[in-house]
Amino acid sequence: MRAPHLSLRALRLSLRPPRLSTTAGGGALTCVLASLLVACASTAPVPKDKLAVAEQAVKRAEQAGAAEYASSELATAREKLTQAKGKADDEDKGRSAREADEIGRLADQAAVDARLAEARADAGKADKAVAELEDSVRAIREEAGRVQPPVSQPQSPPPPQQ
Repeated sequence: MRAPHLSLRALRLSLRPPRLSTTAGGGALTCVLASLLVACASTAPVPKDKLAVAEQAVKRAEQAGAAEYASSELATAREKLTQAKGKADDEDKGRSAREADEIGRLADQAAVDARLAEARADAGKADKAVAELEDSVRAIREEAGRVQPPVSQPQSPPPPQQ
C-alpha cells in the first residue's frame, strides 16, 4: 500500500498559521482578548476583616504583657501586620486575587503570632505568680518554725510516796 502523496504546496498551506481577519471572527477574538485584560486588571477586595482581627490580637497581646514575656513573638506579629497593612494601602495600583490572598495570609499569620505572644505572656505571669507564692509559703514556714515554743518533755508522774 502506498501512502497518499501530498504536494509540497499543500504541505506548506497546512503548516501556515491562520490569518487574523478584520471580519466578525477577528472582532470576536478582539473582544475575548479585551475581556481577559479587563479581568486581569480588576482589583480584588482587601480582606479588611482579617486585618481587623490581626490588629485586635496584637492589641490584646500588648495588654497581656507580651512585650515583657514574649517580645520576639510580638515583634513578629507587628511586622507581619505592618506588611499586610502596607500591601493593603496600595489602593492606586490594581490588586490581583493572588495579592489579596497574600494580604489575608499575612494578616492571619500576624493574628496567630499575636495569640502565641499573648499565651506566652499569660504563662510568664503564671510562672511569676507561682514563684511568688512559693516564696510566701517558704517564709511562712520559716516564721512558724521560729515562733513555736520549744516542745517540753512529758513529765513522768512523781514516784509514789510510801
